[in-house]
Amino acid sequence: MVALNVSLCGIELPNPLVLASGILGTEAELLARVAWAGAGAVTAKSCSLQPRAGHPNPTVLAWEQGLINAVGLANPGAEAEVQELKHTRALLKPLGTALIASVFADTVENFGRVAAEVVRAEPDLVEVNISCP
Repeated sequence: MVALNVSLCGIELPNPLVLASGILGTEAELLARVAWAGAGAVTAKSCSLQPRAGHPNPTVLAWEQGLINAVGLANPGAEAEVQELKHTRALLKPLGTALIASVFADTVENFGRVAAEVVRAEPDLVEVNISCP
């Protein structure tokens, strides 16, 4: 058997498969299902300081040979996200799957503020989403 374990920023993962932040990262039970399926780490959906409604539906459309999406970073805000991340950690702990929190903001200072909030949930890593909005 081949060992697939890797170290990501000092965090040991059983394998290099990491669920990217997005639609499957909206709640603890979905992240746990991905972990049960064998992911080495899962990334929660990006969150901001304040709740954000995102774009109205439809947010995903068929476009030529694929899909295009513009969800608009809908999220419950950092305070609610901390509770969801804590619940996620509890589900992931027996599986040995790492939890990555994801944050976004409009200013450097707000990136620091939202990151300071989510680390209260003790994720293994924090992803800084600088690609959007």
